Amino acid sequence: MIEYISVEFVNKPGSMLAYFYCDFRKVSKQNATSLIGSVIWQIANQKPTMPKDVEDFFSAGSGDGPPKLSGLIGLLRHLLRRIPKLAIVVDALDECEESLQPAVLETLRELSGLSNVNLLVVSRDQLNIKLHLEGLPSLGIQKKDVAKDIELYISHEIERNGKLKRLSSCMKCEIIDALVKGALGMCVTAVIP
Repeated sequence: MIEYISVEFVNKPGSMLAYFYCDFRKVSKQNATSLIGSVIWQIANQKPTMPKDVEDFFSAGSGDGPPKLSGLIGLLRHLLRRIPKLAIVVDALDECEESLQPAVLETLRELSGLSNVNLLVVSRDQLNIKLHLEGLPSLGIQKKDVAKDIELYISHEIERNGKLKRLSSCMKCEIIDALVKGALGMCVTAVIP
């Protein structure tokens, strides 16, 4: 998906792409501050040199601990004045710890209102996520629609892994079946102004 967006979207002059994966193993990074900080960092790294306003922002606050969400959103809004289009992809939002989701969802909702931001959020179908993003265009992807892709991916990964590759065909099939059955449908929310 990222490759497709990169080719189709980022090749347009001045357009940029930022990606954030909500990794369930890194709870400390599952917050709105990390999300916006990551987006800013990715924007800055797509420029030939570090934007002075980004450098100034982080230099000014370096002794005060981590930056505040409001300051980061302000900096992002400032940067967006000079970017014709920014695509932000947030993957596995449902993996974000439930207690942290409201702030992340509110931040995403705020970003969805910016005219030069295209937002793509990928998540399993969860009520709290649906409620926060209600009214935004969404597309449900059911497991039957992606079961074959999941099966192919798992088969490929098993064959790449030395230990798993040595398992019997029967055991490999059991692993694949269990993982495919465990995959729940996903919901994709896209905001394309």
